[in-house]
Amino acid sequence: MTNLMKIRKIVCLQLSVLGLIISESSFGLVNMFSAFAQSQTTESANLYKLNVVKSDNSPEIVEKKYVEFLQSKGIKIFAVLDHEKAAAGVKQKLPFTRVIVFGNPTLGTTLMMKTPNLALDLPMKTLIRASGLGAELIYRDFAKVLAGHGVQSEPAAIKVAELLEAAAKASTASDTEKSANTIAPHVGKDPKSGPDIK
Repeated sequence: MTNLMKIRKIVCLQLSVLGLIISESSFGLVNMFSAFAQSQTTESANLYKLNVVKSDNSPEIVEKKYVEFLQSKGIKIFAVLDHEKAAAGVKQKLPFTRVIVFGNPTLGTTLMMKTPNLALDLPMKTLIRASGLGAELIYRDFAKVLAGHGVQSEPAAIKVAELLEAAAKASTASDTEKSANTIAPHVGKDPKSGPDIK
């Protein structure tokens, strides 16, 4: 074998090894970016985790009870966004679809002072829409919303979660369920109404 052939063989071998290294490096980068994308997707899923509560009541009744419950706890209703009406304004149709925008300005301001980006997700919102012969009440998990902004172990999150759960139950319960709850004694339970986040 001539020296020229030996040199060519060595060069080819080196190029093959280099190609393998580049290939493995690229594979590592792909894995790294895949893991990053998955973490972002998981975080986004957590941020937008939804609680869906179905009701046999009409959406109008669910909305009325929900607003009344929140107001009874001192929660401010900032707006009611009527998407059905807005759709009709552009000659399109939507079933009953309303978003209740509400919150506690004192608590919300305190949270935004600590974490300014929370302004994107405050005030809180609940969707009430027609579903079959009844309605659906949909709201986001407040603790997950906070976690999505890097806020961990916020004491107010538990109270807000309890409030939203109580409001959802009160507004979606049928008259039959409410009557049963009224008749049944709440043995060993605090007779006071739901949580207050003021």
